[in-house]
Amino acid sequence: MSGQRETTTLWRPTGPVELGLVREAGWRAWPPRLPEQPIFYPVLDFTDCG
Repeated sequence: MSGQRETTTLWRPTGPVELGLVREAGWRAWPPRLPEQPIFYPVLDFTDCG
């Protein structure tokens, strides 16, 4: 590639306050994880969606 990185989309549950912080960061960074937020979230795949 010519100096460009491939884009990877990551998903995680986000509340309105956290989404506001992401917006303030120009949609380029997540705020630090709060102590009560889990590090890992359950993941669904198409077989779980019935």
